[in-house]
Amino acid sequence: EGNARDEVALELVQLGRDFHEMFYNLIRDKEGEDPQQGPGGNSSLETEDENEDDNLAPKKKARASPTVLAGDHPPLHQWGIPVSLSILVDSLLQATDDEAQERYTSATDVADDLRSMLSDPERFLFDTEVDEHAGKLTIPPEGSNALYGRNDVLERLRHMFDRSLMVGSAPEMVLLAGVSGVGKSSVANSLRQPVEDRGGLWITGKFDELRQHQTQPLSVVFGAFEDVCREINEREDEKAESAKRAIREALNGGAGVLAGLMPNLGRIIGDVSSLNEAIDGQNALRQFLHYFRLFYRSLFASVGPVVLFFDDVQWADAEALSIIETIASDMERSCSTFFVIAVRDEEVGPEHVLNKLVANVSKAGVDTSSIKLNDMDIESLNTMVADAMHLSPRLTYRLSVATHAKTNGNPFYSSRFIGSLADEGLIRFSLASRRYVWDIAAIEAKEPFGIVDLLLHKLQGLDGGCRSILKVAAFVGPSKKLTLR
Repeated sequence: EGNARDEVALELVQLGRDFHEMFYNLIRDKEGEDPQQGPGGNSSLETEDENEDDNLAPKKKARASPTVLAGDHPPLHQWGIPVSLSILVDSLLQATDDEAQERYTSATDVADDLRSMLSDPERFLFDTEVDEHAGKLTIPPEGSNALYGRNDVLERLRHMFDRSLMVGSAPEMVLLAGVSGVGKSSVANSLRQPVEDRGGLWITGKFDELRQHQTQPLSVVFGAFEDVCREINEREDEKAESAKRAIREALNGGAGVLAGLMPNLGRIIGDVSSLNEAIDGQNALRQFLHYFRLFYRSLFASVGPVVLFFDDVQWADAEALSIIETIASDMERSCSTFFVIAVRDEEVGPEHVLNKLVANVSKAGVDTSSIKLNDMDIESLNTMVADAMHLSPRLTYRLSVATHAKTNGNPFYSSRFIGSLADEGLIRFSLASRRYVWDIAAIEAKEPFGIVDLLLHKLQGLDGGCRSILKVAAFVGPSKKLTLR
């Protein structure tokens, strides 16, 4: 078995030499000169900055083979060959070096990498701009809308949404459950573009553990509708104009009851100063709910589809959930209405008011279901890391395994953990190698990473003045706005 493995390694090294010679000849034929000699016989090879800190692993090119040590196989990226191909050839040449972290051990791995480059060259083959990415490692990749390891969840959520659009369909409510940082909000927000593409409304509010008890109990719900009123005012399409007309006709003099909580509603109605009425007590609540029902009914009927997304509902109070229940239970089948409730299920016990809401809306004819989100597996995490670093997943796998061991694959903590490694210099972009490199031994030795570690890392990165301001802000609380000059 050992002899067979050695033979495979030797064959891989030979393949690396063949590839190197092929690219060498390709450059020579294209440029019409020896790529190792620039005009006038001067060497055209880039040399590494002697001051650059290249002590981080992996760095085994100097150990690759006697031919590499002799300079017969300089890195191909120095000739303008993409870094991905340069790494592939180097990894082949390192096949006989048991200490080389990135060496190939089978032809199957080589074929997989080549196949990835052919099928998705933008992701796996072509170089990225050094200036854009150097020192700016972003996890998930900057500009990416991908939700790694969530394909099944996204398909299920989209199917539920599409079902709610069918004529005569009952309103639907789905609970997205999972721990903090697992990606519930990102999954829910995947519906926003399909809604807006149809000219519909995306209504969203987020509950806050601290602020919920310091502000009006219904501020989150009515704040969400206030944002919708502002959006309608800013839109000029026919659906928006239709919504404005429907709201004016439905309220018919009762807008003043709602304008205190939704000032932008006043801009839709016009002057509401003469509409305010002196009411109090139970009569005030009944009248308020009456006009609010007229408002959202007219809004939903004129602008569809409508998705209402409420986040962190484990912190919602009974009054807010009562309003959400009223809206969901009151929807007619002619309205395409879809409710998404994101909740940290570990914080919702049997007596939580959310359970009552779900039971009541289900009795009222709303189709209810739940989706449980779990942490990412190693493969999904590795895909995310590889995409961010523009490297083959084969190269980043050990780093991803170490990250998963520290964060359990939680998307939020994984991204922050890798960001902290970059801040510490344990991951960096090597200008000489034109790729990210890292110290895997130091990373594997780190302790598990959680919310306390994240906060400490951020605080330690601030100067003394910023930390002093944060102390004052913490004392004042979240209900006050501080202006820094």
